[in-house]
Amino acid sequence: MTNDLSEKLIRDSKILYAEKAARMRIQEEEIARTVESAVVGETENLLRLMPNSTPDFMHIPLDFLGFCLVNIVEQGLLMPGKPNLGVFKFQEKYCVFADTEAIEKFI
Repeated sequence: MTNDLSEKLIRDSKILYAEKAARMRIQEEEIARTVESAVVGETENLLRLMPNSTPDFMHIPLDFLGFCLVNIVEQGLLMPGKPNLGVFKFQEKYCVFADTEAIEKFI
């Protein structure tokens, strides 16, 4: 079996991935630092818990083993959630999501 991808394409893809990961990390750090815990969405029963304003944040028991519920349902993928984007309490379940797009879909 041979590799049909050129070295340049592989190198360029790695660079693009690293740049995207760096942008996402900066965005996630900004969210974790500035967003406060609050009720979100149109219903009154969805609470976003944030590390900077929730006592014992690190001890919140995550449901779904900490995987992103949106990715499980939509794609059947086990993508780890990122608690720094918030832990969402809904119907006594604590959910985390892989990215801001998944959060928006859930809300």
